[in-house]
Amino acid sequence: MKDAVKNIQRGKVVSGVSHERFLQVAKKIRQGDHSFEPIILWGHDESSPLTILEGHLRATAFGLVADEAPEVIPAIVGLSSR
Repeated sequence: MKDAVKNIQRGKVVSGVSHERFLQVAKKIRQGDHSFEPIILWGHDESSPLTILEGHLRATAFGLVADEAPEVIPAIVGLSSR
């Protein structure tokens, strides 16, 4: 996600995919609309890094707005060593 945010901020287009969707969601967040479904994350255990399973666009948009993002972002976290 960090790379996606940097690419969008620099205007770098990857695989011909427009940034417009990310920018539109970031705009909604800046306008106070945070009514999104939770981002779904997975990790091996409580101390492992988490992987985004669903919600890449939302996560990237929250990254784009940085300090303007809400203090709490809804997420569902699943942990499994398998």
